[in-house]
Amino acid sequence: MGEGFLSYDDLSVIEPDALMEMGGLTAEQVDRIVEQAEAKAGEAEKVAAEQRRQKREQERLKASEEAAATEEQATEEQVTEEVTPEPADAEESAATEESLTDHNTRVEVADRPAETSDDAIQ
Repeated sequence: MGEGFLSYDDLSVIEPDALMEMGGLTAEQVDRIVEQAEAKAGEAEKVAAEQRRQKREQERLKASEEAAATEEQATEEQVTEEVTPEPADAEESAATEESLTDHNTRVEVADRPAETSDDAIQ
């Protein structure tokens, strides 16, 4: 139409008398046009609403996935921190090693059978 009505919604809200006059249409033709325009406008609104719903759902899923990934990363970092022992300073490590070596020596000595006087004679 050359009158500048670009959408079904535009056609569905125009006064039937104005549409008859602009287009040189009969009342029956105008009624039919308006009915079709209202139906198409309703369909277009449903499609737009569904697209908005899908977009919100995609955004919600994306946010949920990002939150899960962030939580997983935080858990991995926490596990790594718990498993990785903190390095001891050099003096503490040397003292611990010396203590263990000294303990092992005592255990070896203690595990030897005691010499008896009969053993000493032979």
